[in-house]
Amino acid sequence: MIGIETGWIFSCTGRQPWTIYGYQLTNEAATNSGNLGMLFVLFISLYVVLLVITALVMHFYFYRNPVSKDLHTIS
Repeated sequence: MIGIETGWIFSCTGRQPWTIYGYQLTNEAATNSGNLGMLFVLFISLYVVLLVITALVMHFYFYRNPVSKDLHTIS
């Protein structure tokens, strides 16, 4: 996630001053590569899969190690 965000920041800050000062047009600064919709779907599906896996791991972990045992030992 950090890599994605820093890549976006560096790519945008590298071309934004040129666009603001009028040396580059906005349509020249925008990404014009193809298949962006497919990449977006792949990223979303990857994050959904990771979300489901994380939820399952946490569910089975807390099923085997309930928090209620720890709460009763504290009080």
